[in-house]
Amino acid sequence: MSPKNELVNLNVRVPKELKKQIHISCIRQDLSMQDFVLKLVEEYFENENHKK
Repeated sequence: MSPKNELVNLNVRVPKELKKQIHISCIRQDLSMQDFVLKLVEEYFENENHKK
């Protein structure tokens, strides 16, 4: 893995029920939670509408 693609830890506190819903969604989509969050963050920063 090149330094550009090196992964680091990102800790986020979310409500227990939200984590449960994310986990169920990941299972249905055959994704790990790490892949889900990575995809979510990438899409957020690719989207120009997130800027205020």
